[in-house]
Amino acid sequence: MNFFSEFLLLAMVLITFTAFIAVFLNASGHLLFQKKKNTFQKPLHNSQRNWKKLSNDPN
Repeated sequence: MNFFSEFLLLAMVLITFTAFIAVFLNASGHLLFQKKKNTFQKPLHNSQRNWKKLSNDPN
């Protein structure tokens, strides 16, 4: 193998390895922090609910 094909092979291996690490970290992070993330999934809905609570307040 000449230098160019070895360089291309190394680049391909690095890109594949990096993509695999990114996918693995994304999946494991989603599983690890699922409960913590659920509170921030619907910020607009939560703010609308808080606004309704405030507007229904008799004070």
